[in-house]
Amino acid sequence: MRSQIHLIGHDRRARGNVAIQLSFLLFLALASPLHAQVGNQNPSGVSGIVNGQVNTGCSYDPYTGNAMRSISDIAVAGAVGQYPLALVRTANSRSPSTTEVFGFAGGWNHNYNWILEDSPNGNAQNFQPKRYTVEFPDGRVETFRAVTWDPEFYRVRPGADTPAQSTSAGVRERFVPLNTSTMLAYLILPDGGKIEFTASQHASGSHYYYKYHATAIIDPYGLRTQLVDEIVPNGTRRRLVWVIEPAGRYLHFFYVTANGPKISYVTASDGRTVNYYYIYCNGCRLDHVLYYNYANWTARYNYCNSNVGQGLPPLLWTADDPMYAGPMKRIAYTYRTANNPDGTAPVYGQIQSENYYDGTNVGVTVSTLTVGAANPTNHNIRTERRGDNATRTFTYYSNGYLSSDTDFMGHSASQT
Repeated sequence: MRSQIHLIGHDRRARGNVAIQLSFLLFLALASPLHAQVGNQNPSGVSGIVNGQVNTGCSYDPYTGNAMRSISDIAVAGAVGQYPLALVRTANSRSPSTTEVFGFAGGWNHNYNWILEDSPNGNAQNFQPKRYTVEFPDGRVETFRAVTWDPEFYRVRPGADTPAQSTSAGVRERFVPLNTSTMLAYLILPDGGKIEFTASQHASGSHYYYKYHATAIIDPYGLRTQLVDEIVPNGTRRRLVWVIEPAGRYLHFFYVTANGPKISYVTASDGRTVNYYYIYCNGCRLDHVLYYNYANWTARYNYCNSNVGQGLPPLLWTADDPMYAGPMKRIAYTYRTANNPDGTAPVYGQIQSENYYDGTNVGVTVSTLTVGAANPTNHNIRTERRGDNATRTFTYYSNGYLSSDTDFMGHSASQT
């Protein structure tokens, strides 16, 4: 779990939205120990996919109870390189947006919003940071530290920042530490691609620290997609303006206000435009998305209050997505409010069920998640019940890794 929540742009020390930030920190401070919180020790964060997803309806992680939904808003044909030039928007129920690029509610983010958090403080200029925390666009949060068995790359591992340790979380991404001559650092993806971050050094009293911003996505063959950002007029944040692939095709981002983070519309080099519209009720909410100025292709969203109170961001309740690639273009979510069967309290955004939605009414349950067995000493069992009442179970080790599972016919498998 992150020790602090950042709600303003890429300025990781900004203090905007103070009341919201403090209320969320209070929620975290009051939370009981990790063993009593659903999936909080997931190796790549509460929104990270480590143990696989349940895709009976849309997508959720049975260990953390995080519901995820991704929609490709626009894709440009003919883009050069391994990675498509496409804007993919993702909602995570357990991960509030730290930048609010699509508003306060729903945990929305997009696939070009790569964030490397501010470094820890150092006592000297041009110091080498001891850890790097990356916020992935899909909701993962991974912290990289030195390991004894890999002198070139930092790895995701538990434990103190120093000294280097032999443990590893088994996460496939690696990190190239900051080169203080070039001021560049790189996240290495499993396929060999890279996310390039550019650093700038800042002072805080007698200490120094680095701020970073993503400047390129480099595919496994070295082809470079540029991420071009701007500093807003009042200096409070950086925000993305252009995504330009190697042959010059692009996505161009426009914002609701001169200094704010919310995206108003995105135009592509092929002339198409996607428009985003918001309502302002208990924070800013993404209300609907208009595709290519064709009214019949309009995504619409509704939200519900946080399932655990505490003044936290509203959660995605219903979605009607004409561009969704899966079978459930329309879906409704129900979140857990009562204690789990093992006696643990529900956590923010913990899904209880995915339901059919006809655009007006919430209908039958498609998939239900039960966290914990009816035993206060066993917090590591998850059960999915399908709409036809067939069930399967997932059993985890105490450190968050999958131990065994069954399918809907009762066949079992295990792993160590």
